[in-house]
Amino acid sequence: MDYGRPNGGYLQIFNNSGVSNNQSAIDGIETPFDAETGTYTLNPGEAYGPSSYTTRYACAFSASGQSSSDRMSNGNIYVNASSGQGGAGVMYEVNSDGDIIWGPYNSQTQKGFRYECDHPGVIALESFVNSATSSCFTSSISEVDESYLIYPNPTNGIVNIDLSALSQNSVEFTVTNITGVEIHRELINNNKRIQFNLEGYSEGMYFINFTNHKGEMISQRISYLR
Repeated sequence: MDYGRPNGGYLQIFNNSGVSNNQSAIDGIETPFDAETGTYTLNPGEAYGPSSYTTRYACAFSASGQSSSDRMSNGNIYVNASSGQGGAGVMYEVNSDGDIIWGPYNSQTQKGFRYECDHPGVIALESFVNSATSSCFTSSISEVDESYLIYPNPTNGIVNIDLSALSQNSVEFTVTNITGVEIHRELINNNKRIQFNLEGYSEGMYFINFTNHKGEMISQRISYLR
């Protein structure tokens, strides 16, 4: 139910027999949620709504046993159709058009999750990964200039960011903590010098990320010490 991505707030389930007895589906359910009270709306004497799914992806590979799915930050769907009870035993990712853009790969496990390239746990592996064979760490980024400046580092609160060396005028700026939780997101248009204040957040390491319209990202670590 990640609110920071397409269909954020929806309940998403792997429906083993969603389309038919032999075809699974990934169903998204937009629930009547009251944000002020933090509860689901229930009318006395009635069942919780809605009565049907809101979005549906008919799986290319299905499973009748316990399986899983996840919504990626760009709206794509990760599918893990397990091999239990005669299932396909594959994992893959599809875009909004239903085209498979990653996989299918062998997957025997009942539960599977795909971590994205900007996850701190993945970033921490950069020095151990062959960039020639990884989709996350490439030897060059075509449109995002890495020559930007963040200071001071470490910081006791205020972070100054100089984007004057970036070749693009419009980039998405996000900040995540060491566990991958996003604490800030905004679109930067023609603003080459910005500030971000970490005061009020816990001490530790944070990641300053910039992403262009193609999804190419650069990231820099910064330490926050009060």
